[in-house]
Amino acid sequence: MWQHFEIRGTGSYLPGTGVSAAEIEERAQLPAGWIAQHTQVELRYECARPETLATMARHAMQRAMDDANVTWKEIDLLIDCSTSRHQPIPCNGAILQSLFLPESDGVPVMDIHGTCLGFMLALNVVNALFSTGMYQRILLVVSESTLAAANWNEPESSTLLSDGAAALVLQKREPTPNFYFQHETYSKHLDECQVMGGGHSLPAFEFSSDKNDAYRFHMEGPRLFRTALRRLPPLVEQLLDESQIPRDSILFVPHQASPHAVEAVRRRLKVSSDRFINRAAVLGNMASASIPVVVDQLRRNSQLSIGQPVMFLGTSAGFSQAGLLFTP
Repeated sequence: MWQHFEIRGTGSYLPGTGVSAAEIEERAQLPAGWIAQHTQVELRYECARPETLATMARHAMQRAMDDANVTWKEIDLLIDCSTSRHQPIPCNGAILQSLFLPESDGVPVMDIHGTCLGFMLALNVVNALFSTGMYQRILLVVSESTLAAANWNEPESSTLLSDGAAALVLQKREPTPNFYFQHETYSKHLDECQVMGGGHSLPAFEFSSDKNDAYRFHMEGPRLFRTALRRLPPLVEQLLDESQIPRDSILFVPHQASPHAVEAVRRRLKVSSDRFINRAAVLGNMASASIPVVVDQLRRNSQLSIGQPVMFLGTSAGFSQAGLLFTP
């Protein structure tokens, strides 16, 4: 496939100063040291009032636009690819556009929802949209508040969660033949990761305290880990075979699901630790924001260079998995 975009600018935002493992152990009524022994997330971030999804997104969007040196007059489309919702209607994109009025007035918006794969799926859509010639610059944004959905009765999942936002300004460029994307869904595993309450099958207005767990994040951790470890490596190998790019020349940026999961996939793929980014211990699991937050950090530390092949990869509820190999 052909790549039709380049990264013009990035921005990210982490709320507050971070929440320690000890604080989370206290909330979840866990013994001291439990997190270090189990999920290993030392630090995560929390979107606590007066902070909101919108305020986090605004910071990330402004930073990305400043980095790209563009104004709203130069943005042709705004795409939100968050898991978290500001409210059921209107779409996230409309709410975020309203934060920048009157400069943003008239800029079209849309949402792309793919839970933890939302950013990767949106990037693939952006590449396709640029190929039509209709757009020159697209602003991609994701803002997540997963910690608010934590079920403290399920520490294996709740102690992983974290909040944050990121944005990218993507610009159309002359196409190059270096874009490889693979996306698969195996819905027989959909019960391994889900939030049942809040939609049509279990509406928000039917909430009651005895149904609280159904409105919280639920993950069958060991099952989901085994599913991902079995299915994701063959997808990556397929991308490597198709591209013929040596794995030791690629910088791998995985979804920061958990420190243990990221490390297990790295070992299974036989990639050196310096080429497989694992920051889950100090960032936590930010759902769809985890990859773009890391991308912004890498760019600002000059670790993501022009011409360097990069592979994004990850999994999401569904069960879905995807890999994207390209050159920034």
